Amino acid sequence: HVRLWSVVLFGGDWDEASQLAEAKARAAMVLEPLNPLCLLALGRVYSFQERHELAITKTKEAVALNPNFALAVFYLGFSLFRAGRFEDAIAHLDRAIRLSPRDMFSSGFFAIRGISSFCLGRYEEAAEWALRSCDAPNPRPRVGLWATAALQKSGRGQEARAALSDHLRKIPSETITTFRAFLQRSHPESAASMDDLLDALREVGLPE
Repeated sequence: HVRLWSVVLFGGDWDEASQLAEAKARAAMVLEPLNPLCLLALGRVYSFQERHELAITKTKEAVALNPNFALAVFYLGFSLFRAGRFEDAIAHLDRAIRLSPRDMFSSGFFAIRGISSFCLGRYEEAAEWALRSCDAPNPRPRVGLWATAALQKSGRGQEARAALSDHLRKIPSETITTFRAFLQRSHPESAASMDDLLDALREVGLPE
């Protein structure tokens, strides 16, 4: 799944990366079929391939092997999120955060929690989780734009402008066009919310 995420972030041959990632994950499963990490790797690959039911099944199997493994619980939430099942995702994302509130991947936990809330139209909630993600170690590169849009939708324009300024210091070349392309690669499940998201960013001042 790291190979696929690399293509999402930096570009490359998606089909080649997808085939190689699936082959590697299947090889790991042959070697250690009861290792939750191997199940998670295969589930994550399926999720990126938009084979959502398979992804959910594999991540559920990983959680069943170790119910207190926060990363497995998160990936189950992530798989449900990718399938557009945002309410179901939130239940597992919240549990992952309770299990490991200072997790090394907490920025990702918080980011997906915030995006799920945004997709449900719960903008205040989305803003708080996205801001937590921005402040966590190793923040996701574009979560600041979700925070910006959620703040704007919540009527917190001054904070939204500050969040956008902070993001543009990190990625000065960011535009509506580059962010839309990123969303289409990374979060196709957010398509129904994309117009609201991009319109909010236009209002704050992100250029086309």
